Amino acid sequence: MTPGSHMLPVLLLLVAVHISTALKCFVCSDKAPNCGDPFNKTALHPEICDPSTPVCLKEKLGAGGKLGGLRRSCISKEHCDVKSKSSTYCSICNTDLCNSSPETEINNYIHFCVYFFITFFFCT
Repeated sequence: MTPGSHMLPVLLLLVAVHISTALKCFVCSDKAPNCGDPFNKTALHPEICDPSTPVCLKEKLGAGGKLGGLRRSCISKEHCDVKSKSSTYCSICNTDLCNSSPETEINNYIHFCVYFFITFFFCT
């Protein structure tokens, strides 16, 4: 083993942990193509949320019973508690890409399997 090669697995683990703890949400409005319902999640790239906006949002806007628009974004936890009267639907969630249509997402278990595979085959 060369000097410093024992640091590669540690670095990979730290990167994997950092990436897995950062929440990813879709950020768009239905004024943009591919954002409305039904949602085309392959056409948009998710964004990483800031610590000040730690949850994902899906909100339908409307007034007088009319649907006015749809928004997906990162938002504060309290947003739906203090939503405006123009919201007809407001939902927050705290898992990656949860403001899209329900679908099975790759979980952290797979990330760690890849990490150990790389460590075992390339660092020994």
